[in-house]
Amino acid sequence: MSTSNAGSTRGRPKHSGRLRIGLLLVVVAGLVFALWGCTKRQESQTIKLPPTPVIGAQQNWAIVNSPLLRLRKQPSTSSTALITLRGGYVVEIVRRSENTDTIGGNNNYWYYINYKGLRGWVFGYYLTMFDSRQMAEQAAKGFK
Repeated sequence: MSTSNAGSTRGRPKHSGRLRIGLLLVVVAGLVFALWGCTKRQESQTIKLPPTPVIGAQQNWAIVNSPLLRLRKQPSTSSTALITLRGGYVVEIVRRSENTDTIGGNNNYWYYINYKGLRGWVFGYYLTMFDSRQMAEQAAKGFK
């Protein structure tokens, strides 16, 4: 008679596999409940932002329609001029002043513009607005 230990369960109780699975389930359930208890509920907060002057959604580009136009630090003729823009230059409109101003009998808004990375204010009477940069560049080609 041969004695083989291949299928032997000597030294191990019959229920040890079930015990391990049960212990594992208890540990996992404990971790889930621990993590669930640690979650913090966020209260929603409302942040009020100041109103932003809105320009037409389409008109974000313009060309200078005056032979020379001063780009100023502030929206005022008494403000320091940063540079002088030439007629036909294409500029990006960043925003518009809230109120109009009258200069030389012409009533218009001041526009805060970007010209090749330099930003400042110009009086709107001296700008021609376009719906796209491409349209502004095309119009600038014919400006003299």
